[in-house]
Amino acid sequence: MRPQTQQSLGFWGSRWTFALALAGLVVGLGNIWRLPTAMGEHGGAAFLVVYCLLLLVIGVPVLMAELMLGRTSRSGPVSAMRLMTRGTSLESAGPWVGRGMLVTVVLLLGFYAVVGGMALAYIFRAALGELPGDSTQATFLVFDRFRSSALDLVIWQVLFLLLLFLVTFKGLRRGLQRSLRMVMPITLLLLVILMVVAISLGDAGQAGRYLLSFRWEELGWDGALNALVHAFYTLTIGVGAVLILGAYMPVRGSMRVSAVGVALVDTLLAVLAGILVFSLVFAQQMSPSRGFELLFIALPQSFDALGAGQLVGSMFYVLVVVVAWSSALVMMEAIIGWLSEKWNYHREPAAVAVTVLVGLAGVFVAFSFSHWSELYILGQNAFEWINTLTSALLIPAIVLFVAVLCGWVLPVATLVRGLGFSGPSLLIWRHCLRYLVPVAVLIMFVQGVHEYGARACERATLIWCEQAAAELETAPVSDEPLGIEVSP
Repeated sequence: MRPQTQQSLGFWGSRWTFALALAGLVVGLGNIWRLPTAMGEHGGAAFLVVYCLLLLVIGVPVLMAELMLGRTSRSGPVSAMRLMTRGTSLESAGPWVGRGMLVTVVLLLGFYAVVGGMALAYIFRAALGELPGDSTQATFLVFDRFRSSALDLVIWQVLFLLLLFLVTFKGLRRGLQRSLRMVMPITLLLLVILMVVAISLGDAGQAGRYLLSFRWEELGWDGALNALVHAFYTLTIGVGAVLILGAYMPVRGSMRVSAVGVALVDTLLAVLAGILVFSLVFAQQMSPSRGFELLFIALPQSFDALGAGQLVGSMFYVLVVVVAWSSALVMMEAIIGWLSEKWNYHREPAAVAVTVLVGLAGVFVAFSFSHWSELYILGQNAFEWINTLTSALLIPAIVLFVAVLCGWVLPVATLVRGLGFSGPSLLIWRHCLRYLVPVAVLIMFVQGVHEYGARACERATLIWCEQAAAELETAPVSDEPLGIEVSP
């Protein structure tokens, strides 16, 4: 099965370069600001065991399926889904699933561009000592003013996108491959240096106990559900980026080694990042947090308390930028590959078009943080709708389609040719796709609906309370007695 567009996409120079590209995609922001906190909150090593098990039976099989679809078709998301579903019962839906991958990756790239721009700005703010660490309120006000300014967010987003464009413009071999060969070693070097600093100046013992001690009593169903959510999303499945990596994958590359290896590397780096972050946070007697609060409020306070806080803070945000940049760099390839196939674009105009498209998505995300943050539609603001559309709807639907296609529809001969293995390994892999992945998708969908309902109810209750309070404040006060008699 060789489409006419195969030569336009090309191949990775080596299996090592492919491995670096896959690691650059998978190791994302969640390894720093979400997964370590989830580990600490839900039983430490107990959570980690459940998470790794779910990663092996749900995340890794889908990752292998997307790599197989890409390597077999040697095409981008839309063409790959069209080719792989041709002559099957899913033929009419295949191209639409590919287009859904492109929509999802554009929205995710808009988010990555904004957060990468924030971290880029904080490199300079940390270096210049502009991040006050004397109180949580002061640090929060600095971040809140920055996040509320759409102009600042857009400016730094443009600078972050410019770093992406300079690489994608040069092509697959001279740009992307050379950059990934340098970026991943730089990421590891920064992580090692910061780990040494954190262990020397922070509270690594408390961080280790928080993340790695077995506390089964703290896991519960909520912890197991969180482990499933992180295992489902951490490998960046369902957005077309893994599929385009498979299209570039060397013929002799091992699917099993690549998928399991990158899952182990992703987990290891998340644990190391968690020890790094919480060593600094616990040294200042602060409570653990996640997301923006951890990255841009709690950690600046920790950096300020260090003797070399400006240098350490700058290095940390360089690490964040590099992680976001490498993931975004690989995700952009999904759209560039589609443009190259659909419109026969050369690399340069395709890079320009993708950068502009992602920039527009980033502007939308920036406004959802600032001017549109209080604009609610059906109980959610613009950013929450982006998150719901991608995480609760598009990604689960795409993953379910891939699982059904590879688990039930495609013939065994096609799977063996694409995967490079057969026998019991193929049977286990296919059963995971047939039975376990659909159950996980159903749970993801129910979880998304539950979170949306909880937010909508909370927002409706808040609006009702505010209206009731406003009515009480404006209600006239009567001077007439209440007519209540009090007996002596």
